[in-house]
Amino acid sequence: MAIWRKQTCLVVSCALVLGGLALRSAADEPHDADRDVPREGRDRDRAVVREGAEAREAAEARERAERRRDEERDRAERAERDRAHRRRQGLDEVVESVFRRFPDVNAKEVLDFIWEVSAEQMQQIKHLAQREAEQAVNELSELVEQNLDLLEMKREKPELFHKMLKRRELERQADSLARACRRAGGPEKEALKGQLGKVLQESFAVRLDLMKAEFATLAGELQRLEALIEKRQAHRDEIVQRRLQQLLEEEDFLDW
Repeated sequence: MAIWRKQTCLVVSCALVLGGLALRSAADEPHDADRDVPREGRDRDRAVVREGAEAREAAEARERAERRRDEERDRAERAERDRAHRRRQGLDEVVESVFRRFPDVNAKEVLDFIWEVSAEQMQQIKHLAQREAEQAVNELSELVEQNLDLLEMKREKPELFHKMLKRRELERQADSLARACRRAGGPEKEALKGQLGKVLQESFAVRLDLMKAEFATLAGELQRLEALIEKRQAHRDEIVQRRLQQLLEEEDFLDW
């Protein structure tokens, strides 16, 4: 009996060992689902995954590039605002310095007028103020002096004022055409010479009108002076007597 039980245990142990080996072998073998998927399909799935990863990387790179562009644009805009502020500040200081020399004029009115009739010169002074403030002050002072009479002319003699502006514009056109004519040659040069001649004819007519107006102004002033001379000649003794009393500090009974 004991021998039989030993043989039975030996058989059972062998069966268990063989069963364990069979299970390990089954686990190491490919699953049925993997055996059913072709190799091409697996490669295609991996390619899809790889393409998706590459697309995400590309999108992230574009996003980083856009952020860099936005930051660079913001920096450029801030720098331009800073430069504009410095330009305004520089010109403001020049203007303040200039109009201390002209305390009796309306600075805003004069500046607005100069921007209207001499915008190009004002732009040059505006840029110059950033480099050479003293020179900008001198140039703006000269420009103010040149335009004060013109501003008064605009108020009192608008027709004459517009003729003066017309003369300036024609002179500018003549200078531009002359430069172009010197550079040109052949038929183009002849065409430019013809245009320049017409501009000069028109400019001469405007200048002649201005001279006539100036003569009329001088003639009126001359008439006023002649009348004053005649009046003072008629009251010569009275004027001399009053001056005598002033010099001797005598009481003048004609004083109020």
